[in-house]
Amino acid sequence: MVRFQALPKVTIICYIISVLIIGFVLAEQFGEWDLFSRKVKIGILVSAAIIGVFGSIVSIAKQLAGYLKRNKPSAKD
Repeated sequence: MVRFQALPKVTIICYIISVLIIGFVLAEQFGEWDLFSRKVKIGILVSAAIIGVFGSIVSIAKQLAGYLKRNKPSAKD
């Protein structure tokens, strides 16, 4: 059976930052504020995606480390 673990704080913080950045860019576009050029908006959105993926990688790495620690093969020499 699959056990769900709490997400690491780093992952949650990365997700929140990513959502806030994307929300700001969407609000800027919806409000027609024209604060950023198109290239800058794309760069900001790519940065937000990278931050979100980094949070996911941290979570996966932590879960994998715990799994490998629990299922460590014993040396029988």
